[in-house]
Amino acid sequence: MLTGTSAFPGGYRGSRAPAASSINSRISPAIDILLAQALEPSAEFRFSSAHEFLAALERIDGNAPTEASRDGAADVPDGEVPTRASLALPPSPILSAVPLAVSPGAATITGMAEAGGVPSSGLESRGSGVDLPPTERMDALPPTETDKLIAMFGRNAVSEDASFEASLPEKRRRRGRVALGLVVSLVFVVAISMVTLWVLNIKPVDFFPSSARTVPNVLGFTYDRAAAAISDAGLTPVRVDEANAKVPLNSVIRTNPNAKKQVDIGTRVTLFVSTGLAEIQVPNVSGMTVEAATAELKKAGLVVGDTSKGNSPTFAQGTVISTNPASGATSKSGATISLVVSSGQVTIPDLTGKKIEEAAAILSASDILITPSIVADPSCKPGAGGVVVISQSVGPGDVPTGTPITLVYCAG
Repeated sequence: MLTGTSAFPGGYRGSRAPAASSINSRISPAIDILLAQALEPSAEFRFSSAHEFLAALERIDGNAPTEASRDGAADVPDGEVPTRASLALPPSPILSAVPLAVSPGAATITGMAEAGGVPSSGLESRGSGVDLPPTERMDALPPTETDKLIAMFGRNAVSEDASFEASLPEKRRRRGRVALGLVVSLVFVVAISMVTLWVLNIKPVDFFPSSARTVPNVLGFTYDRAAAAISDAGLTPVRVDEANAKVPLNSVIRTNPNAKKQVDIGTRVTLFVSTGLAEIQVPNVSGMTVEAATAELKKAGLVVGDTSKGNSPTFAQGTVISTNPASGATSKSGATISLVVSSGQVTIPDLTGKKIEEAAAILSASDILITPSIVADPSCKPGAGGVVVISQSVGPGDVPTGTPITLVYCAG
């Protein structure tokens, strides 16, 4: 671009490019030095970075601030051709001995082949005193973001990370910021999910202490054991005895409030304790049919046992006369009750020889309830015993309830 020809027309491995000013006389000695440094075969002596190359160009152009306060290089007065020291170029065994022009518009480049015994680079001397046309400044390359930062604050104030970030294309930086945002969002969502699961699995009583208590399950416990468990839970036990044929004696049948219910601390919990078989009063089933009496006794928790017949003047045949135990008596739950069922008959005793008054009283008693007819027999005289029954119309034995009877005595 500067000379219109290639710097290496043939094989270039290990060789150095000729001075650009030897082809284009308008190129200044400073540019020759810059190009020689940039095309140095040894990487050790080339520019270490594009930033370093650009800084040297800016010093030649004169638009960038000097590096005197930062890199120790001296400013170049106006009108003077810059020297290698003024350009703050990296050390090079090829260029360290190259003198620059000693007067404006003229330059001499000598000794490059001889410096340090290094083979010639192709930069031959053009002789001293050869006037060169005034150099035209090349347009400065547009500064990068990092160069702007360095120009404003100095190289030491800009970290490598900042330089790297500033040197990235805007689209790439934008993608990086989007990716970072996605990662942060994902981490945030995961954190929120974990916190939510943690909160949902915390027991309210652990996280928010309160006076609520849970009624323990003490069903089947003895009263003493159940009362201790209720007290340990911060509640107050209250005993109520209750007969129960299925739950053992002195064991808890149920509680009120029920087990596992949440209640306030100090709440009274009623313990219903079994007393075993219940004491039941035998109901009165007299006058009922056997079927009706059986249902009534079963309802009371009793069991109908044996059934026997009995004579009664007041109960119709087939109805219950009495129970054993008798009605009104106390019996254990599930006890067996015997029934006496009316036969519909009464028993008539032998009344002969008894005085008429005594015989009539026997028949009128509650277990017979028959009012006899009394008839005098004039054919015979009373005996020494007075007026006595000499005959009865119904002989001794069981007769239907209400059977009429006639008693006969001597009256002659």
